[in-house]
Amino acid sequence: MEYESPKRDDEWAKEVIRKHLDAESRTVLKSYDRGRRDAALRELKNQGLSIRQLELLTGINRGVIQKA
Repeated sequence: MEYESPKRDDEWAKEVIRKHLDAESRTVLKSYDRGRRDAALRELKNQGLSIRQLELLTGINRGVIQKA
């Protein structure tokens, strides 16, 4: 029997972002102050989102996401 890992595609990532930010707009992170934004990015990375997904879905630069 083959084990199937949960699908972690961009739709899944959008839902995780929506739940953790408690907002419909994924780009709301851009309006946060640096400390709040970085804390939110760390939490989203801990939830399993990739840097690529965060960059694509939030519009935040890869370098900012990596440093968070």
